Amino acid sequence: MHRTSVPMLWRRFKNKYKLLGTHCEKCNTDFYPPRELCPKCRRTGKIVEKRFSNYGAIVTYTQIYAPPAGFEKSVPYALAIVRLDKNGPDVLGQVVDCDAKKLKIGLRVEASFRKIYEDGKEGIIQYGIKFMPITHENL
Repeated sequence: MHRTSVPMLWRRFKNKYKLLGTHCEKCNTDFYPPRELCPKCRRTGKIVEKRFSNYGAIVTYTQIYAPPAGFEKSVPYALAIVRLDKNGPDVLGQVVDCDAKKLKIGLRVEASFRKIYEDGKEGIIQYGIKFMPITHENL
């Protein structure tokens, strides 16, 4: 099986690590993950890269007790849809560093670069964005 090096992943999938998406200048729509073509404007839209805010608020969330393969050691864990600030898009991500009882709709969160999982026997670590509550300690 062919593996992709971590540095290559960082270059090819920079949107995963920096909340980079795209913006259609014609209809003023943001996309995350990025798109090469606007579904509204099709080929008449002009797509440009856009960096989204690292801050947002939880729109909805759930607790995962029956995880997919590879995440069994993490249960239970919370997944949330986060609406990014400055009219940013909604992003799905794990919520970390938070007691499940303190999760609530509207909770302010900040994107954090974290380990997602280890890939196969080689142990290549995949990183990405997770969200943590904003507290006075992490401001």
